Amino acid sequence: MLKIKTKLLLIILIFFVPNAHAEILEANEHYFSIQFEEKLPVKVERLNKQILKIEYWWHPSHTYSGKSENLYIDLKKRHCFCERLGDQGIVRHLELVNYQPNKLIRLVGGLGPLQTIPVNGVLDFSMASNSDGTTTLKVTYQVSGAVPGLKAWPGPVEQVLKQQFERLVNKVKK
Repeated sequence: MLKIKTKLLLIILIFFVPNAHAEILEANEHYFSIQFEEKLPVKVERLNKQILKIEYWWHPSHTYSGKSENLYIDLKKRHCFCERLGDQGIVRHLELVNYQPNKLIRLVGGLGPLQTIPVNGVLDFSMASNSDGTTTLKVTYQVSGAVPGLKAWPGPVEQVLKQQFERLVNKVKK
């Protein structure tokens, strides 16, 4: 019975979980780097547009308001990955510091609880067109700081970002 359940689980994982390559590249007491990469069956322009529509793929459980529709990436005024809160409140999750359409979206800051501690974070969405009409997406998040216990953060951060990456990949593939 156990073998049948194990085989069934493997079949489910193979067919229903995206083939995203995720990896903690480095982790020590002052720095960690996480990377996700996938070749997507879309043109780079479509991927770029989907990344900017963060409200459609970011999971609501990783927002302050509990609503993904309150998220946005502002390219013109605030230059941020922000979230609208009730009573005119706002959360600036990350600052947009480099936008090169169809190539790179770079944001800096601490995501989620990392916002409450003195760390520096860099989140890159790198896009590269392939000759076969596909696009390779590489998402990298690097965090550094002289914070006690920083070495414990890569695993939980990787899990949250993996969920977001998989949601983005699934949205793009539709």
